[in-house]
Amino acid sequence: SSAAVSVVSADDVVISLEGDSFLSDTASYAEDADVNATLFSEADLTITGEGSLTVVGNGNDGITSEDDLVILSGTLTVDAVDDGVRGKDSLTIEGGALDVTAGGDALKSDNEDEETRGYIHLAGGTLELVADDDGVDATTDIVVTGGETTVDAEGDGLNAETVLFVAEGVIDVVDSYEGLESAALTIAGGTVDVVSSDDGLNGSSSAATGGQGGGSDGSTIVISGGTVTVFAGGDGIDSNGDAEVTGGTVISTSPYTGPEAAVDTSGDFSGSSFVWTNVDAAIGDAVQVVAEDGTVVAEYTTVQETASIFVASAQIEAGASYTITVAGSEAVSVTGDEVLEFDDSRGPGGPGGGGQRP
Repeated sequence: SSAAVSVVSADDVVISLEGDSFLSDTASYAEDADVNATLFSEADLTITGEGSLTVVGNGNDGITSEDDLVILSGTLTVDAVDDGVRGKDSLTIEGGALDVTAGGDALKSDNEDEETRGYIHLAGGTLELVADDDGVDATTDIVVTGGETTVDAEGDGLNAETVLFVAEGVIDVVDSYEGLESAALTIAGGTVDVVSSDDGLNGSSSAATGGQGGGSDGSTIVISGGTVTVFAGGDGIDSNGDAEVTGGTVISTSPYTGPEAAVDTSGDFSGSSFVWTNVDAAIGDAVQVVAEDGTVVAEYTTVQETASIFVASAQIEAGASYTITVAGSEAVSVTGDEVLEFDDSRGPGGPGGGGQRP
C-alpha cells in the first residue's frame, strides 16, 4: 500500500547490497504523500556493496532521498513511472552499474530553496539512462568527473539550471531534444557525443532576458578540452550569450538548409581564429583547410550534405589566406577571421541573432 522501504528518521543510512534483491511499491500515492518512492529515505542515503538491486516504481519514483543520495557500487536496475533516481539535496554516483528507465527524469536533484544544493555529481560507474523527460536534471549544477553515461531522452540529455561542467568521463547522448543545456556550460575534457532533434549544446539562462534574437542573456558555452561531436537537428552549438573555444576537438553539424547553424551565438564567439565560407560538399567528401605553404591545418570527412564550413583552430591566423578543398579539388579561398556574408535562404552562416552564425 506504500513504499517497499521507507526511512522516516535517521542521520545517515547505508544499504549494502549482497546477492540479488528486488523492491516494488504501490500503484499510486496520494498527491500530498510524504513517502512517494519504492525506496524512500528522509535521511542521507548511501548505496554500496557488490550485489544487485532491482527497483520497480509503480506509483511514482524509484529511489528517493530527501537529503543526499550517494551510490558507491553495486548493480542497480530502476524502472519508474516518474523519476528514476532522485536525491533532493544532491545525487552523487561514484561507481557501480546503473540502468534506469523513467517516465520522468532518469537522474534528478531538485532542491530549489538552497543555492548550494540541488546538484548532481557523476564521478564514476556505468550509467544507462532512458527517460521520457530529461536524462540528468539538476536545479543547480551538474559536474561530470568520470564514468560512462549513455542517455536516450525525449527531453534534454543533461540539463543544469546554473552550471554544467564536464572535466573527464564519457557522455553519449544517443537521442534527445537538446543534448547538454545550462546557463554556464563548460567542457574541459572527456568525450561528449550528442544527437539532438533541436540544439546540441545550448547555453541558455532561464533567469535572464535576451537570446534568440533579443541580444545576449549572459549565458556561456566554453570548450577548452576533450572531444566533442554534435549531430543536431537544430543549431549544433547555440549560446544565447557568448561562446569560447580554446582547445579540444569539436565537430558540430546542423541541417543543410534553413535558419539552423553549426555554431550560433547571440553574443561573441572567441578563443581561436577561424575560417568560414559557404561551400558544397556531399556525404563522405574529404574537406581540408590548407595554408599558403601547403600545410593541412584541418581536415574532416563529412557525414551529411554540407552548405558551409566553419573551422576554428590555434593553427589559423587572422588575416592569413587559406584554401578549402573538397574531395581533393580546390573549392574556395578564405581569409582568417573574415566574417562571411551569405544568403540566408541557401544555408546557415553569417551574422545573425545579434551575433555570429557559422
